[in-house]
Amino acid sequence: MRIDPGVGEEAAEILSLLGNFPFVTVGEPADYLVTTKPDFPLDLELVDLRDPPDRWRDVTKTFEPVVPRPRTWPVGNLRDEATVPRLQRLLVAAGRTRALLDRSFADTNGVEICLVIKIFGTDCKPLGQKGTTAFVRFEDDAEVRVTNRSGGPRFVTAMAADGTLGLDWAGIDAEAPVRRLAPGESIVFPARMVIRSEAEDDPRFLILTSAAPIDVAAIDHLDPLGDWPDCTADGQKECVRPEPGLVLADDLAVRSVQVLIDPEPVVAMGNAMDATAMMATWAAQFYSVLPYTPAEIAADAKLPEDQSQFLKLRSYEERQHRCGATLIAPMIVMTAAHCVADGQYAGNGLAKVLVQRRVRMGSRKLGKEGTTYAIAGVAVHAGYAPGDPRNDVALLLLAADRGSVGRMPAPLATATRPLAAGVRANAFGWGLTGAVSPTGSIIMPVSGRLNRNAETLQYGELASVSLDACRRKLADKVTPGMVCMFPPTALAGRASGDGVFTCRGDSGGPLVRRVSGRDELVGVVSWSMGCGYKDYPSVFADVGYFARWIDAAKVALKPGAAIRVADPARPNAASR
Repeated sequence: MRIDPGVGEEAAEILSLLGNFPFVTVGEPADYLVTTKPDFPLDLELVDLRDPPDRWRDVTKTFEPVVPRPRTWPVGNLRDEATVPRLQRLLVAAGRTRALLDRSFADTNGVEICLVIKIFGTDCKPLGQKGTTAFVRFEDDAEVRVTNRSGGPRFVTAMAADGTLGLDWAGIDAEAPVRRLAPGESIVFPARMVIRSEAEDDPRFLILTSAAPIDVAAIDHLDPLGDWPDCTADGQKECVRPEPGLVLADDLAVRSVQVLIDPEPVVAMGNAMDATAMMATWAAQFYSVLPYTPAEIAADAKLPEDQSQFLKLRSYEERQHRCGATLIAPMIVMTAAHCVADGQYAGNGLAKVLVQRRVRMGSRKLGKEGTTYAIAGVAVHAGYAPGDPRNDVALLLLAADRGSVGRMPAPLATATRPLAAGVRANAFGWGLTGAVSPTGSIIMPVSGRLNRNAETLQYGELASVSLDACRRKLADKVTPGMVCMFPPTALAGRASGDGVFTCRGDSGGPLVRRVSGRDELVGVVSWSMGCGYKDYPSVFADVGYFARWIDAAKVALKPGAAIRVADPARPNAASR
């Protein structure tokens, strides 16, 4: 193992962690690199240093050039007690899978293993020692044929493997997973066993052959990254933990084949549209680097439906996402105050934002790709109070670190005057996409389906109204410094059940209008009565109204500072 020097002060903790495993040595030449995610500095990753460059995966698909990297597995957070057993399972599985795949170079001793692509006829293409990859259009287009050409019996079995390092038996009866082939006898593995979706993680179909019976119990193991069953239960085969070593017959040979078909397209959800490339390069994601623990996820699953956040059903990216933000100056983003100064982050807790949150730029994908930045400083409007939607603005000072690669996009200009009524502008965000009543569960909304965050940055058109017109809907909840935005269909007197709306996760994100040929930030997503419910508007902090505060906060922002900044235009707003 090699420890990445870039992990900094975490290196000593990682070295201590590896000391739990007597079969692991830290030194060179290394098989694996232990590092941390640049965008989640406490999250461990294991990198395969033996993965050949021609098989490296494209992990960055943004406005920057594609950057391939070798096979990488997530391990867990350094603060999570489940990380040690998870890392142990991963290292054991890596060693065992490596030992098995190293047999790809062994001679098959008279066993012919070949791939038939039916659209090309009945010719059988031998599987090479480095593995064979083929692409087909339909599920019945391929099969693998194994024939014993030797003068004695041979034993054959098949396994399914992928990038999770799990190994499982496939294609032969589970009660008798090894087939004995007499001389001249064949076995055919049909397409339903061989073909995998291209969306899967590097799927492989492995054929194992030997002149001696194959001990299946000594080879297979569960997905080391999956949920393992309770090993206190009696009679569960899955509870047997594999040992690091793997004893294989001397003549065991392995061949692998990968037959891929394209996955079905996924239909987008929500009333907005996917933002296009280069459309909103200034849009940013504000996210947590501290994952929910397994105990927290399990506790949430036991809550009543109207209280549960359904953490177990949500993706890692959804669970970590907090708010949107907008780049308004080099290394400065604007977001909503309630994103950074509520709950445990209120008052003196504001400083925790500097170590527990990060900002992602340059990606339309939720929680993926782009480049990320540490937060060096935070400034909140001095007139903001938790639970009160007034003065809901904040600025974050970014700092480049190990996770910050590529160039930063150009910032978005900010409005200098309050937004007038009758103006159309586009809202952007990765928030929840389902309509929600003001008193209902935001995660299980009026549709009765789990409310999901958008996987791709969404945008949609809204139109502004005057404060007086908005108060007819929201009464005195609307105050100066806010701007109410409705779907244009609602203002035209038509039903707007399919109109654009903002929801949780969109908070802090941008409202942008086109002025004299350039984009301008005119609003910050703040609050709403439910989400898209009965023509209630989406309410934004009016950027032009806070123009002088923005200028003052930019000057006051300093590295290491978590501060409250008064509004020079309205000094009394700081009295609360």
